[in-house]
Amino acid sequence: MADIGSDVEPQDDPNPARLELRAFAKLNLALAVAPPEPEGPRKGWHRICSWMHAVGLYDDVRVEVDRSLTGPALDARWADDAPMHAGQPVNWPRERDLAFRAAKLLDEHAPLRITIRKRIPDGGGLGGGSSNAAAVLRAGDALLGLGLGPATLRELAMKLGSDIAFFIDDVDPTLNAPPRPAIVSGFGDGIDRLAAPAEAEPITLAFPPFGCATGEVYAAFDGLDPGPLREAEVRSMAMRSPRVADVFNDLAPAAEMVRPKLAEIRTALNEAWASPVHVTGSGSTLFAFGHHEATAPAIVHTELV
Repeated sequence: MADIGSDVEPQDDPNPARLELRAFAKLNLALAVAPPEPEGPRKGWHRICSWMHAVGLYDDVRVEVDRSLTGPALDARWADDAPMHAGQPVNWPRERDLAFRAAKLLDEHAPLRITIRKRIPDGGGLGGGSSNAAAVLRAGDALLGLGLGPATLRELAMKLGSDIAFFIDDVDPTLNAPPRPAIVSGFGDGIDRLAAPAEAEPITLAFPPFGCATGEVYAAFDGLDPGPLREAEVRSMAMRSPRVADVFNDLAPAAEMVRPKLAEIRTALNEAWASPVHVTGSGSTLFAFGHHEATAPAIVHTELV
């Protein structure tokens, strides 16, 4: 178990050669998914409407200019206080890492040295890789003096993944504040920001010892003969307090089909915590409102930010 704070530290130097950012995780408090597009350039893609909210769990991302480099360099490891894999190297090649790919998207030869200490589990539906990529895009833009700004960075981000744009907010003078909540629609390109919560809402995150492959979950979802997109329902929910909203996730049944053990864990936590337990994104992370205790799986106490 770990308790992760949500304080952020501003960057004081107006012309830094290095930026240290917190790349926050997100929850899908509601996630509606449409059937796959039947035709056109995005055939097979899914439109969504999701109420997304950042939480206080974050990765540390440091980006610095190193003129001795002829391209981006990446050092990514799990943080010593990570809830899973603490202190270990990540088990994927840098070419697959979204932060590395984001730097190359800015400039193939960008002399950026990127150091990431991860806490957000991979394959958990929390957007850790997407948040890292957003941090690198914002930091690289500032450090290299590209002057692209949030709107252009969000357009670039869509080339890498549909969640990244959510993490690039307009109201972030320090580059280090969590993104405001939002209704994210379309293919991730529609972002309608909402007010941040007036009071902290405690959340417990639970991490099963496995992830869910997003492609497999969407394939299983397609096999369930999904109905029309419930966009109006999501937008209505987002006008309410998260705790009293009827939280739902259209991908949850598919995730539990792909990983049957996920349903067992969720049911056990429902009973142990006497509180509804939800799946975020395509899984496998589970969450419940309030702070709860459990011996398994690994849990983190945090809050909506």
